[in-house]
Amino acid sequence: AHMEECPVARVACPQCGLEMFRRELADHDKDWVCPCRPVDCPQCSEVVLLRLLPDHEDECPRKLVPCEYCAETIELCTVAKHRQTCLRAPVPCVHCGDM
Repeated sequence: AHMEECPVARVACPQCGLEMFRRELADHDKDWVCPCRPVDCPQCSEVVLLRLLPDHEDECPRKLVPCEYCAETIELCTVAKHRQTCLRAPVPCVHCGDM
């Protein structure tokens, strides 16, 4: 029974496999140390691994970005739709098609 609870026994994190003392396992998961810990994206609430969160945040569809033409803040997933209605976006010339 002690071997299954011994605080100085070496155990592996069930998510990332990193070996540590059993007493460290709770903090490893609780304190956002484990890179394989599932976390919610603060912008879209999608569950991603902590180690992938920075990449996800860069391309998150709910990420707020400025329109390159009018500087209005819009969600990344709406950029194409916004460009179609943005009053400052360039439009093709009716005669030659150039912008």
